[in-house]
Amino acid sequence: APDRSKLSKRHGAVGVLQYRRQGYLAEAVVNFLALLGWSPQAKGLNRELFTLQELIGLFDLKEVQKGGAVFNLEKLNWFNHQYLTTLPFAALWGAIEKFLPPKKRSDQEIWQRLWPEIAQRISTLAEFSQLARAGEWDYFFKAPRPTRELLKTTEHLPEVIRLLAALPPEQFVADNIKTAVWDFATKIGREKVLWPLRVALTGREKSPDPFTVAAILGQEETLTRLRYVEHF
Repeated sequence: APDRSKLSKRHGAVGVLQYRRQGYLAEAVVNFLALLGWSPQAKGLNRELFTLQELIGLFDLKEVQKGGAVFNLEKLNWFNHQYLTTLPFAALWGAIEKFLPPKKRSDQEIWQRLWPEIAQRISTLAEFSQLARAGEWDYFFKAPRPTRELLKTTEHLPEVIRLLAALPPEQFVADNIKTAVWDFATKIGREKVLWPLRVALTGREKSPDPFTVAAILGQEETLTRLRYVEHF
């Protein structure tokens, strides 16, 4: 019997399981393959994303073009990105968990809050895994210990703490957080207010905006981190 692994390498073929290992979702691969040589425009539909049940109902072998289809990896990445950003987190968690380091699999709630930010940046779960293993989002799971030099100033953090503490917990979302501090930051100088806010929450010069970070961390953790550096 022929060695299938050698045949695969010789002809440049890639097994379906390899796409799974690279972080492609089954939904994306099926959707992508269905549109190789067949177009939903034959049914009068001007869209590309379909559920499996929709494809079963729509696909007609008679409508497949006779010419050879072109396998476009960029298009597959586009499909995968669409599913990563639109599927409910609960439906994705089983796949996401497999691409996380074991020590980072226990904080499902934080990953869920963080996922909309992550999904916008990636095309595959393998990309997500590389970033996670490199510590891209570690500050969401462990409070940073920023230096006075990086903070630059903490003079206005007491007022930021007061403004954020006044928000009802159920309203502690990014838009409300921004609204709560924006006028004060504009009056004092946004860099003097928003820079130490970002650094206190993340310990980094670059991150998602501090309002989004605060919303993901939650009110209690946000205030704890701000109070830690308040009198630096």
